Amino acid sequence: MLLTLHPKGPDAWFESVIGTIYFSESMWQFKVLELLTPFGRKFGDMLEKLAWERSLKGTMPDKAKAIAVYNAWAEEVRAAVPADRLLVFKVSEGWGPLCAFLGVDKPDTKFPNVNDRAEFKANIGGMAKGAYVILAGIAAAAGIMIGGAYWLLG
Repeated sequence: MLLTLHPKGPDAWFESVIGTIYFSESMWQFKVLELLTPFGRKFGDMLEKLAWERSLKGTMPDKAKAIAVYNAWAEEVRAAVPADRLLVFKVSEGWGPLCAFLGVDKPDTKFPNVNDRAEFKANIGGMAKGAYVILAGIAAAAGIMIGGAYWLLG
């Protein structure tokens, strides 16, 4: 079994969550997408059920409570899995420990680093722009309807 922990510890994990996936709770633009698009509803529902309720047990954004849940989960895994069957892994360690644990050769490729904070922030920015486009479309449609009604009745 693989237990993946944040390379810089629980405090850094919390700051990462707040700076990335917690946008769904803190950005009004995402609330617009949630209200007006199927993707927004599905994504928001998934985060609510899996991340905020199931995994973090309603502790966000309380740092102390969220970190306590993170630490308790890690300890629960350590207690449940025999040490010889568990790799406590930090991605900063690269291929070495992971490949040794799995009994495979290290690949000749660099260890992947995807969905880092900068990439995630860029994706969030794209979602915010999408909310602005939707709101602009609604405003334009409302303007056309009001103008059309004014012309018909005028």
